[in-house]
Amino acid sequence: MTGMRFGPVSDARLAPGAEEAVPQPGDGAAESPKRSRVSGRAGLEGASKREQAFCLLAAAAALRTHTRETIAKVVMLTLSPDHEVRRATVPVLMQISGQDGVISLIRLLEDVNPAVQGEAAEALGRLQAKPAVGPLRTLLHHNDDEVALRAAEALGRMQDSSGLRRVVRILRQDTPMSRRAAHTLGIIVGREFRPNTSGVAAARRHVKTHML
Repeated sequence: MTGMRFGPVSDARLAPGAEEAVPQPGDGAAESPKRSRVSGRAGLEGASKREQAFCLLAAAAALRTHTRETIAKVVMLTLSPDHEVRRATVPVLMQISGQDGVISLIRLLEDVNPAVQGEAAEALGRLQAKPAVGPLRTLLHHNDDEVALRAAEALGRMQDSSGLRRVVRILRQDTPMSRRAAHTLGIIVGREFRPNTSGVAAARRHVKTHML
């Protein structure tokens, strides 16, 4: 799976009023319900917005099924001004994977941050999301080679070779991106080219032999 990964977190964090139910470390003695609610609220208020968002996403990632309310909260985080939060929504949206998840991932293809765009592209490719084909083709013209390659790879997973020309162009360059281009070419043509020096050489031979 692409993007960030989360460890297990209590699902209760996604419930209405969950900020009042987050347990806080005590001194061993049982706390009254009133004291627990107050301390839970104080704990979340003391956390940064990024931390709160990550907690919510971790809780969502731990769920086997997602309610409409949970999906709405995750989708709202794709609009966060913090690009790390937007990026962290990608693996959760992959889990949601239905119409809401795919639509939100397609929207992230237009994000201002290349890392977010690239991870959204990869996620859509792994989901075989056909509605994303048009937007992914647009990303093939991105000025960031990595974003373009991830879009080409996503298309390749859906048997679309639109990105072949851009991939070959990057493959021929003597840059670190040529290794990723070799791997991407393999996905498009149904071969395996490792993202290393020998893989680049093999991919270049394939391009020459097949006059790509």
